[in-house]
Order: sequence, then structure tokens, then C-alpha cells
Amino acid sequence: MLEDLKRWKAPQEVIDAYTPEEAADYVVWEGHWKTVWAFLNVCTQWRVAVGMGGMLRLGFDYAGVRAGLKLARIKLKPREWDELRIMEAAAREALNEEQT
Repeated sequence: MLEDLKRWKAPQEVIDAYTPEEAADYVVWEGHWKTVWAFLNVCTQWRVAVGMGGMLRLGFDYAGVRAGLKLARIKLKPREWDELRIMEAAAREALNEEQT
């Protein structure tokens, strides 16, 4: 896994945070690595609402996602875009659960 992170040019903080125990926690099928890599490159591009209850993630800021993908030289096919949106929805749900 560490070799894959380096091969896919994962951010250094992701590489530094990797521990071998994490490898057993998940598996990414070969055909989905590009989508996972795209997500890792744009996972900071959230539209948020902030109030007395904390921060609520509404979804990706697609202009920011487009810029991030372009700068990372990642071109997604329509199927890969759909997969990225599925990851966005799952991440939004999980991150918003942390707020409650």
C-alpha cells in the first residue's frame, strides 16, 4: 500500500500518516484507484454551513473540485465522476455524523 501511495503521488501527509495496520481495514479494487486518487486530491473542497451547532458539510464545491482535478492532471470519465460523487455522498454522511 505504501508503494501505491507513492506511485500515485499521494500528499506527503497521507504517506506519513499511513500505518501497515490500516492496510487490512480496506481494499481498493484496481479499477477504482483513479477515483480514490481524485477524491484524495479534492477532499478539502467542501461547501459548508456553520452555525451554533457546528459545521455541516453540504457537498463539494464543484468549481474547486474542477480546479483541483485540473491542477492534479486528473481527467475523469463520466463513470469515474459518478464514482467520485458516490464517495462525496458517503464522506458527507460520515463527516456530518461526527458533528452530532
